[in-house]
Amino acid sequence: NLQIPLKTPLSHSQKQEIEVEFHSANLTTINEVIQGLRMANEFTVQSEGKCLLAEMTPTEGQAAPQQETSNQATLMSFVQNHSNQSSPMTEIMVLSRFGLYGLSSSQQRVLSELPVCCLLSTLQLFNEWVEDERFEFCELPFAFKSHMNEQDLSMLQRLVGKGRGDLEQMYEHLVQLNSALIFFQGKLAKESFVENQTITNFMQHLFSPEKQPQFLNLIPVSIKIQCYVSFALAVRRMQKTLANELENKKDKQSKIEQWNDSVIDLWKRLEAHITIKRPEDTTAPIPIQAVNIAPAPPIPVTEIEISGSEYSADDVASFLQRIGMKEHVQKFLSEEITGEDLVTADDDLLKELGVQPVSITEKQTAQRV
Repeated sequence: NLQIPLKTPLSHSQKQEIEVEFHSANLTTINEVIQGLRMANEFTVQSEGKCLLAEMTPTEGQAAPQQETSNQATLMSFVQNHSNQSSPMTEIMVLSRFGLYGLSSSQQRVLSELPVCCLLSTLQLFNEWVEDERFEFCELPFAFKSHMNEQDLSMLQRLVGKGRGDLEQMYEHLVQLNSALIFFQGKLAKESFVENQTITNFMQHLFSPEKQPQFLNLIPVSIKIQCYVSFALAVRRMQKTLANELENKKDKQSKIEQWNDSVIDLWKRLEAHITIKRPEDTTAPIPIQAVNIAPAPPIPVTEIEISGSEYSADDVASFLQRIGMKEHVQKFLSEEITGEDLVTADDDLLKELGVQPVSITEKQTAQRV
């Protein structure tokens, strides 16, 4: 609740400077920076809280001391002003306070000159690098780490969107493209490239003209080789998104199948209450007796969007109507029988709800089976 601007976003130039100095950082270094920024942010909040408390309760007869606040200070000046050390502090002294030891001199300079109000934005930036696994490209030159423009990104999304009719096939194409990019990455540092050469032109040379894979069609022809890393990261994110969609689709289909199995099992248990009534003279032929039971129509899969345990009492009433048991609807509604009750119902509960044995012929029983 402190009214201090600790969530100020990084400017474009500040982001670019951080990317230039830390583009070659491995996972160990990035994790060290993340932990250090968390400690620095905690130090800032505690120090600002003490300053605000002092301003609200100044010593009698004295004005509150004016100190440099987080929206005015760099990390270096802020630590200097809020520490008990009277002598000037060096960059190494300031950063070591937060466990930042294994940085180059240029990396130390960037963090020590970082505005304290941008600590959280910087922390978020490094967390995104870890989530995207950007550190896997730390050995590539910075020349291949330019950002794609909005037009290229939109084109990539449209190309992927065209194939979403068949999610499995599109996912397979993205997997193949990602594998090709990993292979392609090994050649980036070894071979020379023409300035502004496109990724499409270069990757086409990896395959014979008559065996050009379909996943190459997912690469917008305008993306330059200088944007390799941002393009590879975009492909990874799309692959993960599609993988989640496929997983949700399989889970939904599994629930539908479980519900269908529950409906079939329930119908079989309902049929168990239908007995065959024979005349007293067992030698006489069994008369055909009309039984007013409509066969249960198949339930379209498209109608089942939730699992059986999630059916409400009204859903159960509709189900009974569909399977020809409308005479029991009012009783089931009055007892508020839900899908969970119905799926787990035993024979005793069904009897209590009025599902009584009725007569049916052997022939009809055989036909229903």
